[in-house]
Amino acid sequence: MPSPSQITKALKKLLDNFDIDKRIEFGNNETTTRNSLIHPFLEDLLGYDAIDGDFTHEYDADYGDKGTLKVDTAMMIGQKEPNIIIEAKKANLKLSDTHFRQLNEYYHYTKSAKIGILTNGVIWKFYIGENRSLIPTPFFTFDITDYDNSDVEMLAKFDKRVIKFDPIIEEAEEIHFLDKFDDALFKSLAQPSDAFIKDVYSHMGGKVLVKKTKEKIKELINSVSVKAAYDQLLYHESKSNKSGVYTTDDEQKAFNVVHTILSLSREVRRHIDRITYKDTPTKFHILIDNNTRQKVCSFELKETKSILLIDEKKYELEEVSVPEITKYKKEIIDSALKYLKE
Repeated sequence: MPSPSQITKALKKLLDNFDIDKRIEFGNNETTTRNSLIHPFLEDLLGYDAIDGDFTHEYDADYGDKGTLKVDTAMMIGQKEPNIIIEAKKANLKLSDTHFRQLNEYYHYTKSAKIGILTNGVIWKFYIGENRSLIPTPFFTFDITDYDNSDVEMLAKFDKRVIKFDPIIEEAEEIHFLDKFDDALFKSLAQPSDAFIKDVYSHMGGKVLVKKTKEKIKELINSVSVKAAYDQLLYHESKSNKSGVYTTDDEQKAFNVVHTILSLSREVRRHIDRITYKDTPTKFHILIDNNTRQKVCSFELKETKSILLIDEKKYELEEVSVPEITKYKKEIIDSALKYLKE
């Protein structure tokens, strides 16, 4: 049995050679999309075999009072009843809430199903259920035209040789749970509980919290104080970094712009997970594989001026912004390709 890393590596190689543009061109309706994209995705990439009964298209499902309805694709992995159902649309059709509701209805009536997938052959949205209804937010989305290494690692868990539903569903539930963190933190700050206020008060050195003080602290928990705390947290994190270097908002913005430029390049896109950055006291470097000898570009960002460096050439920027940096789009892409082709 190959290891997860071996399966991921092999899957990435298959994806890189999948000839997606030609397959999308053929997918001008649901049937051709199934033949050129969906069937090969399941069989050629993930190792399932329709002849062996791993999956079937146009599956007749018993929907009780609604009679027999056809599920676009049903997967029977290790059992006779479907444990994955797939609602398929034609390539390049934007997947919508209406399509999700169709999938959800099929899932509701297919009692054996554990996972639902909505796809147009290019975008694959994976859902789990709760009380026989699918959670509307996918726990995993795979775009066959735009993926990174972590996406391939997740998709590899659906390989026929290693798929195990319990760990996948457990991970999906954790993803959904952690997705609630930001909203939960906002609610804790917008409507602080007595316990939250008491904890803040204790960090202030307080002993006995009276009602008047509690109300004053509650008023102080607002956007101004949260921003001040955010700045302190950034500084604390930078001091915790062994290098002692503080990555500024402008440096992070510069990385995001360059990363976007590279991700939009068809030649670079498949390597986008190899793009990293390294912050130093004097320069901010964008690298391939975190290797300082494979420097895509560097930034010198100072209060008086900002400079972009590519292959020892200096380009002065009026500001750190999308329009300014994208002036040098070709130079940035060419610099990255120089190392990616070695």
